[in-house]
Amino acid sequence: MRVSGSSAGNRIASAKKGKRSSGKSSGFSLAKLSRSDTPQPSAEVSGTGSINNIDALLALQAAPDPLEKRKKALRRADDMLDILEDLRIGLLNGQISETRLKQLAHLASKHHGLATNTRLADVLDSIELRAQVELAKLGR
Repeated sequence: MRVSGSSAGNRIASAKKGKRSSGKSSGFSLAKLSRSDTPQPSAEVSGTGSINNIDALLALQAAPDPLEKRKKALRRADDMLDILEDLRIGLLNGQISETRLKQLAHLASKHHGLATNTRLADVLDSIELRAQVELAKLGR
């Protein structure tokens, strides 16, 4: 098979030859630089902007998330309701679990300081007191 016509390689080679043979070069040369063209020192860069941004991000991360706080409160409430349900079943069966009573007393005392509602704080106080009384009845 015979290919006729000029190829792209020949065109590129001839273009390179044409540029090289022009004689004058417009490339970089140290001789062209004069004393007035010497580089000037750059202005100082202030790095406090990025530090302030990082501080703002850290402060934002440290701020408590209201949704996260609500999720934790719901988890604590679910835990306490599960323990109360286990104790109710134990009372109906005639056997109370001492470990569940201890867990209930601990949860009620731990969550008492977190309650912002006075009625909720009163309920937690009652639960803690009743758990302590039941533990005393069991001979503890």
